Amino acid sequence: MHERQLRAIHAQACAAVALVDRTITPIDEQFWPLYLSAALAAVEPEAPQAVTLSDEQRVRVRDAIAEAIGGDAYDCMRVWSEWGVGTMSADDFHCITDDGERLSDIADAAINALLAANPTEQRMSDAERDVLAERARQVNEEGWTPEHDDAHRPHEMSCAAGCYAMYTLAYPAGDPPPQWPWHAAWWKPTTHRRNLIKACALLLAEIERIDRDPGDESIHHHTRGGDQA
Repeated sequence: MHERQLRAIHAQACAAVALVDRTITPIDEQFWPLYLSAALAAVEPEAPQAVTLSDEQRVRVRDAIAEAIGGDAYDCMRVWSEWGVGTMSADDFHCITDDGERLSDIADAAINALLAANPTEQRMSDAERDVLAERARQVNEEGWTPEHDDAHRPHEMSCAAGCYAMYTLAYPAGDPPPQWPWHAAWWKPTTHRRNLIKACALLLAEIERIDRDPGDESIHHHTRGGDQA
């Protein structure tokens, strides 16, 4: 998560809470970035790792190349200096797909060229996978589809995320903080880590909602197509 995105989320969260709690104190606002930083830190990917292919994967690439070539490609086994008109015979040509070592050389060359173009991969941490899994669960099990999310007011989901990041120790399930934007039955805090996962997933949903309407940034109203409120 880039600093620019973090600052934007922080501003959204503070604005969202201010909409429902105008008595917010400077201390509360001071700690917003700390809580959100902790939540977003859960989705930082691990350091890039070198991409490698197993022997089994390399064999599969080799077999795919053999299938693509078929039996119509041959290597000429005679060097150019010994070539002459009428001197070539079938023994001077070797079907490539009959030579496992030759196929492996071709496969390795293709694999190495691809790896050189993309030498590293970003491996997701367990936390990042859990956030994406929670977002998928919200969509598939709860029905919180993009169409559903687009019906929310600006800051509504980021406000809910902020509540999960800040208030879960003080407010048990079913008894949400005053800033909670939805029915009390939807307030379901559990463990600290699980709460942060929910917060990150809700922030992701809010960012996706904004991305579907780039004109909607804090002072814009989504339902009016990005026009200023």
